[in-house]
Amino acid sequence: MAWKISHNKLFAKHYLSVEPECVEFYENAALGTRRFAFKRIEYVVLSPDNKLSFQVGEEVFSIQTVPGDAGHQAAINALLLAVFRTMPG
Repeated sequence: MAWKISHNKLFAKHYLSVEPECVEFYENAALGTRRFAFKRIEYVVLSPDNKLSFQVGEEVFSIQTVPGDAGHQAAINALLLAVFRTMPG
């Protein structure tokens, strides 16, 4: 089962999907879809304005979340748990 956060604007499609073995991130057609194994994610941050960001290498990927959206909260929790499980030690 996948958990998904979507944040679309007039001309921009943007989503993050937490899959069983990776996270999938899509931002506009220019960047396309990127997939990352959880063990490659170095940091996950939720800012005070509810923007979820994660870092892979020198790249940072961000998406706006809605605090009252149960689906968004489930996706955030699934991402954190998956990254935590792949941490060494």
